[in-house]
Amino acid sequence: MRLRDLFRSQSNNERKLTSSILPVLDANTFINAIYDKDNDTLHKCLVAGFSPDQPDPVTKATPLHIAVETANVRAIHMLLQAGAQVNLCDLSLSTPLHIAAYMGYEEIVQILLMHGADMFKQDNTGRNSFHLAVSTGNNRLIQHFLSTTSTEQYIIHMPDAQNWTPLMCACASNHPSTCALLLSHGAYLCAMNNRGMTVLHIAAFLGSLPIIYELLNSSIDDEIILKLLNQGDYRNQTPLFYACMEGHVDIALTLIHAGANAYHLDNDNQTCLHAMLSSSIILKRHIRLFYRFIEYVNFRFHQDHLSRTLLDLAYINQLNTIFYLLMIYHLMIFLKIIHLN
Repeated sequence: MRLRDLFRSQSNNERKLTSSILPVLDANTFINAIYDKDNDTLHKCLVAGFSPDQPDPVTKATPLHIAVETANVRAIHMLLQAGAQVNLCDLSLSTPLHIAAYMGYEEIVQILLMHGADMFKQDNTGRNSFHLAVSTGNNRLIQHFLSTTSTEQYIIHMPDAQNWTPLMCACASNHPSTCALLLSHGAYLCAMNNRGMTVLHIAAFLGSLPIIYELLNSSIDDEIILKLLNQGDYRNQTPLFYACMEGHVDIALTLIHAGANAYHLDNDNQTCLHAMLSSSIILKRHIRLFYRFIEYVNFRFHQDHLSRTLLDLAYINQLNTIFYLLMIYHLMIFLKIIHLN
């Protein structure tokens, strides 16, 4: 080599050769290869000795997190073969299994579980991957979890940080078939979350009649069903209160026919109709509910903690339609009494 060759610039061929090597040795290139599904570059990085657990500097997501999120099955296999740890967490304390369950990726969930993924590990909301799986309503996905664990009953009942059970999550996501599946595996009906709500409170709030039917028909023990129907939350309000306040006519009547106590009083000494009329928002569906509901109960003399009857509440809140309904109702009762005498 001549002296002047030491000071000359690189040729085009040398430049291409160098540029093909340098990106492989760059950490950003490694992470970007996974985001971009560039499996060839990913393979080069792993062969070059990059750690398969090299995290994204911002999100702390590992390559396995990213491969799962992008549903890159080939990359997942490459990373696992390179020794990637399946239970590492990102900033939200989510594992790759959390992501796969949330996205509903059945094949990836199977792969991760076969490689020792921990389905009990909780994210920063206190939810494990099974909570997320039931929220998808994908029963095949859920079966993968149930068939993998030897502690099926534990995962079925395990609450999150707010004491929401998997059954509550399935109900809140409005998946009747998933609720039926969990109930068939022994999910507790009467479990309560931090607000004292049972799964029936949640179903009544949502107005999901199919889930209501699943819950009410899930037990042959009448005492359990009656307990579920009349269980109060932290304000001592039953599922019937939720149905009335949301104006769900069919739900309210179904609960009444099943044995819900229409005269149950909450912590403010209100019945469910008192609570409904005390609301700041009364819609047409609430009026329809009131019209249908009043046939089954007699609230003429019931008063809340401020000694207000339903007629008082209708007058105070200027609910003219309900006020006139009550006046007609009172008149009909009065005429009936006179007729009987």
